[in-house]
Amino acid sequence: MRLLRILLLLILLALSLEMNLFAMHHFDKQQASRKQRPQFVRVFSCLLYGVGTPYPATGQPQQGQHGLRPMGAESFIPLKDLTAYVAKWTIRARVDVKGDIRKYNGARGPGQLFNVELKDKDGEIRATFFNAAVDKWYNILQEGKVYYFRGGSVKPKNPRFNHTRHDYELTFDEKSSIVEAESGADIPSISRADLVDIRGIEEKEVNSTVSLIAIVHDYRPIQSITIKSTGQQKPKRDVFLVDEGGRSLVLTLWGEKTETLPEEQLCQKPLVLLKSVKVGDWNGRKLDSQGNTRVELFPDGNRAAEVQDWWNQEGSRRGSFASLSGGGLAVGRKEILKSLEQVAQEAAQAEAAV
Repeated sequence: MRLLRILLLLILLALSLEMNLFAMHHFDKQQASRKQRPQFVRVFSCLLYGVGTPYPATGQPQQGQHGLRPMGAESFIPLKDLTAYVAKWTIRARVDVKGDIRKYNGARGPGQLFNVELKDKDGEIRATFFNAAVDKWYNILQEGKVYYFRGGSVKPKNPRFNHTRHDYELTFDEKSSIVEAESGADIPSISRADLVDIRGIEEKEVNSTVSLIAIVHDYRPIQSITIKSTGQQKPKRDVFLVDEGGRSLVLTLWGEKTETLPEEQLCQKPLVLLKSVKVGDWNGRKLDSQGNTRVELFPDGNRAAEVQDWWNQEGSRRGSFASLSGGGLAVGRKEILKSLEQVAQEAAQAEAAV
């Protein structure tokens, strides 16, 4: 009997707390200035409703330039811990790759989107911006910079289109909060484990995506390819890469990516970081830029130093390199010799890169 009374009291206490939480929730909505709830109430709310980790006791996020700004290391979670079951979250991540704006026609009419790949010291995740969010955020987000992100939605990724290592992906809209962080030194631009050398690309599957650091030892003038489906002209430029393995490889830059390596830089045979380039096949292996490809001149890091030291001490003195593309020698030849089949394939690649 005594046990039954205790059980009834516990049930009544739980119901009372739930009613108080419900009342406080609606009361908060009516306030012009939201006040922080007591820590024990927020923790109980998280346990009762499963809304994820509460804000820290050190303070709520404050208003920033483009939205709510987190106030300390406890205010954001690692990307690896982000799932669809975390209802309220803030992340701090570097924009590792920013794709081009893409136009489309859907069931609801025309639209636009762009993708970014976000990275912190523990993982990576892909995020997509649609329509009005493109107009608001595209020019604000810059590759290589670190931001606080809040107010996005999380869903399981489609592995057919999303090749990041995270199981989920993000979507942000024009009401999301994105604020540039003051420092991002703790988030590496790219890790050694993410990089391959040119010899290793020979073993990669066609249409797979790779990242590498190499010297651009030669290049071709920009050309225009006609896209069959639209009749539009798309610029392309072939550049020739080499690293300490002594093998050369062709990279084709498409569209706006041709502008990432200006001719005045190419003349200097620069060191480049190439993130998310696609492996192709033309009498051997080649590479193609994609919408989300990132090209960075003169990168830092141990791998970059290794390749640059090899070039300074040995590579720059060599007259030719064995080529993975076409099976011949890359010797700096400037004339352009192509078969009709290669011209047709380049037109198809240009259309695929739209």
